[in-house]
Amino acid sequence: MRRRSLALVPLLAAGLMAVPSPASAQGASPKVALIVMENQTYAKIVGSSSAPYMNSLIANGELLSDYHAVASGSARDYRAMTAGLTDKVTPPPNNVFHAFDQTSMTWGSFQESMGGNCGVPSPEVVPGTSQQLYSSGHDPAYLYRANETCAANDVPLTSDAQLGNLPDFSVVIPNMCDDMHTYPSTGTCPGYFGPVHGSSKRLIGDAWLQHVVPMILADPNVTVIVTFDEGTAKTGQHVYAVEVGAGVSAGTTDATRYDHYGLLAGLFQTFGLGTAPNNAATATPVPIIKETLSVTAGGPGTGSVTSDPPGIDCASPCTSASASFAVGGDVTLTATPDAQSGAVVWSGCDSFTDTTCTVSMTSDRSVSVTFA
Repeated sequence: MRRRSLALVPLLAAGLMAVPSPASAQGASPKVALIVMENQTYAKIVGSSSAPYMNSLIANGELLSDYHAVASGSARDYRAMTAGLTDKVTPPPNNVFHAFDQTSMTWGSFQESMGGNCGVPSPEVVPGTSQQLYSSGHDPAYLYRANETCAANDVPLTSDAQLGNLPDFSVVIPNMCDDMHTYPSTGTCPGYFGPVHGSSKRLIGDAWLQHVVPMILADPNVTVIVTFDEGTAKTGQHVYAVEVGAGVSAGTTDATRYDHYGLLAGLFQTFGLGTAPNNAATATPVPIIKETLSVTAGGPGTGSVTSDPPGIDCASPCTSASASFAVGGDVTLTATPDAQSGAVVWSGCDSFTDTTCTVSMTSDRSVSVTFA
């Protein structure tokens, strides 16, 4: 599984065969790690000298340049990205952790400075303040503890070793100092790995990420998503969101408008969990893992080929093209013959009509079309 931007490639007489990435060639399952920071707008991070490491992740990953939080208030946004709702409801709604519990896949929530499994508080505070380091409102697994395996899987983050052996899906949450929420008026931020220094909230959080993210990326099968719970209402909640690691093309940008509901939809799509719950059911899914669809076209006739969703736009006389699409989604190709050409013949489709071909992106796919 991999990402690749739209590119034209030479036409091969025998058809274009997909070349598996190292991860898919080894049969390795994808892993996703979500890290959530606090209360910074897109403009405060992207291009800022106070977030050098986060900007290096943009250069080495894919920036979601139009990504948005959905509400004011941390817990409301954590609920949005894990259950598709902002408000607390009883009984707890369907959520991503409950969905994983119904499968053989694994999940984990790693909370820095939590006193014990599943929301046990700690007396530790941000130095010089009364702000507790651990907040249960920043712990989405704790929010749904009545209908998922919180006691076993929501654990304190205490060592680098935990990050080197993550489950299929994990949420990694810094403490209230290291997540850019509260600046210590005295001393330095206590990180699980030692003091974290910085002359501003953003520099402290950036330094924490610079230690943590490489630990996670040491596993070549992990895709890391870093984002923020919220920005400010005045900016429409536009926040930083970047993907880096397995299957991500360095230095790319996705300008589609996404939000926290779309992140949840993308997680359900990536892991084959069915329809995402609540507001995420109709959200545009964030494409976390992508597969490549390759198209070759031949004659004696000529024509063009386009795709829905967009990605492939091969003008006549189309010979070949490829683009990346979200894993698990369907792509419909449309072939339009030129006036002097006749019927269209497809090969490699899951279903087709006279002019369209639909494929399910469960892996890298190859399709050929002949213009008669």
